[in-house]
Amino acid sequence: MTLIALSRRKKTRAALKLAEQEKIKNPLSMEGVKPVPIQDFIEFQQPGIQDGVFKKLRLGKYPLEFTLNLKGKTIAESREAVYNTLLQCHEKGIRALIIQHGTGEKSKPFPGAKRSYVNLWLREMSMVIAFHTAQPMHGGFGATYVLLKKHPQQKLINREKNRKR
Repeated sequence: MTLIALSRRKKTRAALKLAEQEKIKNPLSMEGVKPVPIQDFIEFQQPGIQDGVFKKLRLGKYPLEFTLNLKGKTIAESREAVYNTLLQCHEKGIRALIIQHGTGEKSKPFPGAKRSYVNLWLREMSMVIAFHTAQPMHGGFGATYVLLKKHPQQKLINREKNRKR
């Protein structure tokens, strides 16, 4: 083997290692997104979530504790923002938030690209128990309500508060 071939191998290994580390930092995928038509609702409900809870989310009845604005960001920047924000919100005990992604009528490579990616990413995160397209008063097709699991610490507080005496 020549010195050039060894150098190429080292660069390839380093690039693969860096890509693997990046995947560990942020497991949200950038491939395999299915375009969601602009006028379609995006919705998800984990099995076991009560219909009343999902209906309350769908109607925008939960107080929104945080707003994430993705407008003007690239898909890669949005991916980082969604992942980091949802982790931080979960740690802080925030349950309901709204993601403003815009309708993306003129986005590339297809209309509603960011919205389609948000749909994919939220399904990939285990802490997300439900999400739905927002009501018109909160942004309509350009925003999504998200409901997160309770943080384990919050569960302990609730158990203490509601335990039998």
